[in-house]
Amino acid sequence: MIRNINLNFVEKTIRYENKDIPYLIQSSIKAKRIKISIKHTGQVVLTKPFFMRESVAENFLQRKIVWVLDKLRHFSDLIDLGISKFTKKDYQKHKINALKLCTEKVNFFNEYYKLSYNHISIKNQISRWGSCSSKKNLNYNYKILFLPEELQNYLIVHELCHLREMNHSRAFWSLVKITIPDYKELNRKLKQCLK
Repeated sequence: MIRNINLNFVEKTIRYENKDIPYLIQSSIKAKRIKISIKHTGQVVLTKPFFMRESVAENFLQRKIVWVLDKLRHFSDLIDLGISKFTKKDYQKHKINALKLCTEKVNFFNEYYKLSYNHISIKNQISRWGSCSSKKNLNYNYKILFLPEELQNYLIVHELCHLREMNHSRAFWSLVKITIPDYKELNRKLKQCLK
């Protein structure tokens, strides 16, 4: 099935295990290679270089379909949690519990790291999960409350380690790895959660 929705995108479907999976395909003059992106809403976008035949890009998507389905399941879980639909009222409702959670986890992991910090603050941010300021303040997005515990722990440790290493150097990641050995996979998952 093919349906034009605007000048830049064409909506299509790909069939896998007797199921039709919708996706958008677009041609880009700037694109140098094929790219698959999946939005937090579950929309799949296939971008190809302008002069590349659609069939080449579609074959690429077919080869990556298992990966696509895995990501779709991930975003489906997030949508079930309601992360993509939160409002300012939700922030007011949940920020106290989020602060309690973050404080407990910072104290737990800091039993090992023994780093000094000033304040823990809970923010309502659209595109960031957390930050660590030069004044040694730890800031966390209140939506941490709704993440799986493995991602909560990774996020807590990530910002905690910035107290010692205010960068993403090898020394920083080595510090994170001490308590979060699978940090690479968790980092990838966390980056996708607010897209």
